[in-house]
Amino acid sequence: LNIHPIELNLSLTLRSGQSFNWKSSIFQTIDQTQHIEWSIVNQKRTIILRQVDSGIHYLSLYHSNQIQDYQNDLNQNTTLTFLNDYFVLNVSLQKLYQEWSRRDSNFKFKTLNGSYNGLRVCKQDPWETLISFICSSNNNIPRITSMINNLSESFDEIISIQSKPNSIHTFPTPHQLSRSCDETKLKQLGFGYRSSYIMTSTQSLIELSVSQNCQPIEYLNSLSNGTLSYSVAHQTLITHFSGVGPKVSDCICLFGLGFKETVPVDVHLYQIAKRDYQFLNSSTSKSKTVSKQDYDLIKTKFIELWGDYAGWTQQIIFFIDL
Repeated sequence: LNIHPIELNLSLTLRSGQSFNWKSSIFQTIDQTQHIEWSIVNQKRTIILRQVDSGIHYLSLYHSNQIQDYQNDLNQNTTLTFLNDYFVLNVSLQKLYQEWSRRDSNFKFKTLNGSYNGLRVCKQDPWETLISFICSSNNNIPRITSMINNLSESFDEIISIQSKPNSIHTFPTPHQLSRSCDETKLKQLGFGYRSSYIMTSTQSLIELSVSQNCQPIEYLNSLSNGTLSYSVAHQTLITHFSGVGPKVSDCICLFGLGFKETVPVDVHLYQIAKRDYQFLNSSTSKSKTVSKQDYDLIKTKFIELWGDYAGWTQQIIFFIDL
């Protein structure tokens, strides 16, 4: 990939609390230079990324029984297409940074030294995003990552990589999770009260897909930007899936369904809105929890301030403040 780190910084992007399935490892070249490699499973293939100054090297590894998929990749560049779509590389991040700096003096000040250049929002699989952000309530990035890894390791197959120290697993499908798992098992894996949310939401997704005569993933994709309006998709997620409130729904809309303008308001962003933007008056700003009224107000004001890609701006401001 011929892309400058100012447009895509893998370490910033993949550690920023939006995607929890990537694994990192250290690769050392012949001249003893060390690079971070990032690996993920997509469509039963393992994709490995390594960032250098001139761009990003990528490699796809296939099983011996995936000859046709391998040939399709050679002929149609399916891995490259996936990466372009996943990292939304048709959008110029530099132009967005310039626009946000013009609109918001706080953003300009926080990003002035360039340390957060290249942090962009990914367009992820909506099923993985649904489960990941059900796990995000009252949680932190390392623990969510651990939970998602536990889920993959326990309920789906290993995709082995020769010469790599860590095995990588595919993420279980809704049907695999429904057949092979229950609340007790999830609690043993450390999911706690979220176990019932995950199992109930998995069953709801399967039932919704049956009612619509489609596959579960197809049902979630039908909620995507360009198919439904944001308001309909947002409310549908809250209505049908256990453990999904306004914030989790906004995370799924932003990271899994492509609604780039929406702004999830968690406790961190709530504090930022009060401290740096004075969005709330003194009578409400003493509260440590986010009321629905405050949530809607903060989200609206940030969208007005940051514009069409407000969700991307939020991710940068959120990560800077961690």
